[in-house]
Amino acid sequence: MIIADDIELPENVVTLKSREDIKKRVAEMSKISQCHLMIGTPHHEDSIYDYLDITKHYEIKKFPLLKAGYVIEDGKIISGETNAPEMDHDLEWARMQLFECYTFGEFESQYQLKNVKFSKTLIDVDDLVANKTFTEDIVVEDDIIDFENGDVIHYYIKEERIKQMVIAWDPAYGKEGGDESVLAVLANTYDGNIYLFDIVDLPSYNVHTGSFQAQCEMIIDTCRKYHTKHIVVEENLSPMLKTELRRVAKEKKTHILIKGVYRGRGNNKEERIARAIEPVCKVGRLYIHDRVWYKSQLKIQLDQLGYSANDDAVDALATALDELVPQAIHNDYEADYNVIERTGEAHTLMYKTTLTGFA
Repeated sequence: MIIADDIELPENVVTLKSREDIKKRVAEMSKISQCHLMIGTPHHEDSIYDYLDITKHYEIKKFPLLKAGYVIEDGKIISGETNAPEMDHDLEWARMQLFECYTFGEFESQYQLKNVKFSKTLIDVDDLVANKTFTEDIVVEDDIIDFENGDVIHYYIKEERIKQMVIAWDPAYGKEGGDESVLAVLANTYDGNIYLFDIVDLPSYNVHTGSFQAQCEMIIDTCRKYHTKHIVVEENLSPMLKTELRRVAKEKKTHILIKGVYRGRGNNKEERIARAIEPVCKVGRLYIHDRVWYKSQLKIQLDQLGYSANDDAVDALATALDELVPQAIHNDYEADYNVIERTGEAHTLMYKTTLTGFA
């Protein structure tokens, strides 16, 4: 007999691939023994225990803390009966367990053995998307200006004039199971709203030539498509990517402005991403295009932020927000200091300090 204890954990059920790996390992157990005893609790809607029940090769027995018919309101157990009174697990004990749980999902999965998500996400995806998706694309004024020479053009989303647009590149080698190399295309308007137009998946790194040529060419094409020349490149992978991108832009005769940012190798990456995205969501200023929300990996990665091995799309979005939001606040001012008023011994120094927009 093989006894398997806790084959499903919060850390190994986040992605579809990891859940499939659990199924493969269980199948391999049958090569050793046909008698298995598995003890554990579910941690995901797509739980291995639910899968084993469907196969009809296993007999499932559940011993939840509370019997059916319990009532929970406002995060508190109002009524119910426990399944283990002989262990002094009365209703007050059950209420204490619910109070100590990190999330309600944790209580439902650990104590009621329901197939629900155990983990707490750093960003509330449901609040993020509520009435905040859009389908419109950029409208450019009729008098199009020479983009190749870096001239400013006027463009709009809905009826809002776009103030700035930035493309953030989160580069990666695109190895199987790892992050993809992606772009986030983000803009802010004079109305104070922020629009995420696209999450663009770039071609994989060419291991034979050691080149990012195809990625750089697609980045320049994306700049042309969205009429912007402002690119932010994360330099964690290589500080030479800016040089490579400049070379390709010169070949394609396109004027671009590139800024490199280095994020470091610390363990606070998820918190940094959440700090960038959550504030604009809470004030209801971030709008996400339908093609991004329903066709890219952004929604999944937001929902699993902090528990997933992949975060390329959310990282690119956070990088774009870090670049765009401060400029959205300060862009209307000049980058200089002017002494405006001096009165007796009381000196008042008033100055305007900000970055000048690129788009």
